[in-house]
Amino acid sequence: MNQYPTQIGRQGYDTSSAMLQWEWQFQTLTNMSAWVGLDRSSMHMANVNDAGAPLATDTPNAALGGPTYPLADRWWAADRQRNWSGGASLTHTFGATRYVGPTRLDFSWNYQASRGITSYNFASPGALTYASVAANAGNQFPAMTYIVNSLTMSFTVPLSDRASLRLYDYYERGQISDWHYAGFNNTLAYGNSVYTDGGPQGYNTNVVGLFVNVKL
Repeated sequence: MNQYPTQIGRQGYDTSSAMLQWEWQFQTLTNMSAWVGLDRSSMHMANVNDAGAPLATDTPNAALGGPTYPLADRWWAADRQRNWSGGASLTHTFGATRYVGPTRLDFSWNYQASRGITSYNFASPGALTYASVAANAGNQFPAMTYIVNSLTMSFTVPLSDRASLRLYDYYERGQISDWHYAGFNNTLAYGNSVYTDGGPQGYNTNVVGLFVNVKL
């Protein structure tokens, strides 16, 4: 936990995390593991809208509360982030023969979820870039979320004592919620501005590979 005794700028930054991991080898040739983690962080900052008066009309060392940086134009913001992560893996090795080494199967799943909220408050409408929106400004933006699930499979077959063949597959699915693009699902035209896409929302991707490993 870090606290900064300042009226303007970063005022605090806190972070904490925890992780639990478990591993189990229930057979000589097979083992599995699982883990889960959580971390939280928050940052607090303050500033002032300096649109009140040009520096030329203020004292040489413009101070908070003067014409350039009036107290009425102060604003505060807090960013809070929470991240969950977890996963599991399984590895099985098939017995080797007198001619080639062991064949191995690897399988893993990974999960990540992030949720962030930025809240704010202000001393007066003068703290905002557009004072006319103060009545509808509220006190926080909608949550931003990011969720990713991924699966990985790898199957390695030895061809000789110096070469092996590996089949690899990776699948990932992501879901994104970004308030910057709110309303883009209704229209991409706003006044004289036309946007080319609705922003990131989600995706699916899959990668398949075949590798030959040779030991020199």
